Amino acid sequence: MMTMNKIFHKLRSYNKRNYVLFIFCITLSVMLISSYAIMLYSTSIQNELPEGGDSRKMIEMIFVMAMIGCLLFMIYGTGIFLRYKSNEIGVFMALGAHKRQLKKALYTDILVILMGCVITGLILGSILVLFVWQIYRQLLKHSDLGSFTYAVKGYGIGLLFCAISVFCIIVMAMVFMKRSNLMDILYAQRKSESLKLIKQKYGISGIILLFAGIVIGYGGPYVAVNRGFRMPGIWSITYLLSLAGIYMFLVYVISHHERGRNPQKYYRNIIPYSMMKFQGKQTIRNMIILSLIIGCALFAGFFIPMTYAGVRVINASPCDYAIPCRMDADMIGQEEIYQIADSCHVEITQYGEFVFAELIGSGVERDWNDDGSLYEKEYKQYKYFEFISASDYEAVTGENPEIAEGTYRIIIRPEAQSGFWYRYEDLRIITNPVNNQELKVAYAGTAEYLPFIRNGTNRYVLNDRDYAAITAGITENRQIKQILFNVADVDGSYDFAETLYEKLLEGAPANMRVANTYDEIQERIYAEEGKTYHYGYQLVMSPDNVELYNMWKYYPTFKVIYASALLKDYGIIMLLFLYVSVICLAAACIISYSRSLTIGLNNKQLFNDLTRLGANNKYVSKCIKSQLKKIFVIPAAVGSVIIFAYEILILAVNDRKFSSSDRWALMVSLMIASAVYIFLYLIYRISLKATKGVIGIK
Repeated sequence: MMTMNKIFHKLRSYNKRNYVLFIFCITLSVMLISSYAIMLYSTSIQNELPEGGDSRKMIEMIFVMAMIGCLLFMIYGTGIFLRYKSNEIGVFMALGAHKRQLKKALYTDILVILMGCVITGLILGSILVLFVWQIYRQLLKHSDLGSFTYAVKGYGIGLLFCAISVFCIIVMAMVFMKRSNLMDILYAQRKSESLKLIKQKYGISGIILLFAGIVIGYGGPYVAVNRGFRMPGIWSITYLLSLAGIYMFLVYVISHHERGRNPQKYYRNIIPYSMMKFQGKQTIRNMIILSLIIGCALFAGFFIPMTYAGVRVINASPCDYAIPCRMDADMIGQEEIYQIADSCHVEITQYGEFVFAELIGSGVERDWNDDGSLYEKEYKQYKYFEFISASDYEAVTGENPEIAEGTYRIIIRPEAQSGFWYRYEDLRIITNPVNNQELKVAYAGTAEYLPFIRNGTNRYVLNDRDYAAITAGITENRQIKQILFNVADVDGSYDFAETLYEKLLEGAPANMRVANTYDEIQERIYAEEGKTYHYGYQLVMSPDNVELYNMWKYYPTFKVIYASALLKDYGIIMLLFLYVSVICLAAACIISYSRSLTIGLNNKQLFNDLTRLGANNKYVSKCIKSQLKKIFVIPAAVGSVIIFAYEILILAVNDRKFSSSDRWALMVSLMIASAVYIFLYLIYRISLKATKGVIGIK
């Protein structure tokens, strides 16, 4: 006996083409989201991410956006699938079939497809994770990344996403079948949601609101901080101004068309203008979603060059190896370093040792009060800092720092800027810890030299006379030896670097096994104020202790290891951002493609009527292109402008200038955006061909 379920099964076999997009949307979204969740929450990834850091929060925030994007493109795919099914359902109802039979058959048909897509997507997601992880391990050849470990939480989030998706699709099917009569089902696509005519100032207001939301939302807290108070968390609601601006601008672009000085152009395009306006509300919703998803894809993609800029700075360092150690520690010497180099067949060049004096400096403690105002307290003796004479600095760098008596320069990374919590000009008094002699100083500028940068310790350059006077009587236990040297082949010195690193860990005395947050003066201040000091612990000196890279106060900078460690440290974050960028881009492409087909389905009768009235295929193609270009070009342009403006604002606010690294990051970001535009153009061409196929023209 031929049942309705069997009939639907035969229709599924006969109309495979109508099922392809629906199956593809479900399977792809489940595969991408489940694979990302499996990767993000695996122990292999979680162990590498900073606990509670901003990067983790951004990754999770964008992941939520990616899930929303994938859910939306599944909804779009389902909408097109139900449009295909509307003709079949209408025919069955016209032949006398009961809605109850059709409901059961349709729900069964959809559930069978969903179960197959979910299982296939989860399996492909698990395989994709392993494939991506193996590629990542090959890229970081010097990193000790182990095998990928799966986590139940990742699968749990993947299954939760599947459950939400199935629920939404079933609800859509139920709403579809609740239509009251046959004509509602057959002619659902004829409904229009037109926009009212608006004036030019409406669009201008939208542009103003768009940028105002970004500037006020991000720049407002920055201005407040510099004025000594902190904005409440609810201030983030000001970003909604940008969302309102996007809506107003898109409404203007879709509905505002004037005859202007060239009325012939207006009349030639009056049909595509009217088509877009009569379906304006659908189009606006679609464009807002696409603008946000494309923006998220670009933001995640732009994060990669902004992060990798730090690796470029390390690779550009003029010194291959930099080792800080205390003078009173018999840790390692020149002879032993050369012996290790000989055993590893490495040639050392330009070897040098330089001495820094460890002196007590004044400083300012800053924090937020409960009422949001800034708390500041100045200490005459705040922390231990390290100082070098101007002549020694010139001997190393070849640059004369030109420091007058009574002034200092702080040694910084290239193009770094003063921070908010600690400012370059905070140092006013230097104290010799041996004889308590004091020297009043003033800030005279910066000195850029990356090999002198220390983990958690500020370093300064003093005038030769000031240095000689303030360091009189200084003992070895208050001196730091800085070893600098290069090698003939830095890329081929990895084994040497590992051996030397192990030797340094073995020889580190107790007073060097401290975290970069530890300071003797700070420990004393905490004791005097009755506070508990949490940073006086000893670190485990083992090559397997990955925390040493970020936490050891005397961590040596070996270019070949440090760049690899930095890349590994940020590589996981870059991988996750790249992954979510691909997910968002895939969602944008599917939504754009689905919307293109929807335009073809909704306007098929209109295009047929135009053909009967004498319009040729060229004119019909022109109308289709006019619709599709707006769907692809406008959201891409809006999303790009928003993210570029936001990125430029971030770079400008953080450093208050555009450094060479910032300019490089912007240039690479522009290249990434260009690649996205090319990919969207290819999707546009595919969508155009598919839409023409729906309408029935070549």
